[in-house]
Amino acid sequence: MEYILFAADSIWPSRRVFEHTVDLCAQMTARLNVLQIIQPRRFQHTLSATRSRLARAHFMFETSMSAATYAQAGCSELARQCLLQGEHALKDLRRLADNQGVHAEFSQQIGPFAHELISFLEQRPDMVMAVLDAKDTLSDKGSKQKIQELLKIIPYKIGIPVIVPGWSKT
Repeated sequence: MEYILFAADSIWPSRRVFEHTVDLCAQMTARLNVLQIIQPRRFQHTLSATRSRLARAHFMFETSMSAATYAQAGCSELARQCLLQGEHALKDLRRLADNQGVHAEFSQQIGPFAHELISFLEQRPDMVMAVLDAKDTLSDKGSKQKIQELLKIIPYKIGIPVIVPGWSKT
């Protein structure tokens, strides 16, 4: 059985791009593999905002042991919450795929988008095409170059076509 990969670089993948990918799978009678890649630098931004709130909470409850315990557990709890939010978004996507009669597999990775994507594709020779929902990557000015590199590496090294909706070389 052939698979089409839908790889998203955010907690909340684009519903519109996903729907088009599901339609493509239905037309090609291919299965769908959804890979959600959450990038560490996105955690860092959320983590810094959370640390600020934790510091204020700690100051307010300085004498409370529970505040100190919460502050120590805050980092791992934040990562867990981000993954849980991602899982919630994937459940919505699963319903969309099921409604179209497309078999879908879902997985999550934490790491740099390009690295995790190439690593995944190297391990899965049954992928015949990749659709990249790279909205977080494309929002960074320096990351547009990474998308260009991916568009060269994947077809050359992995041997499959790649679609990046909303991206142009200019």
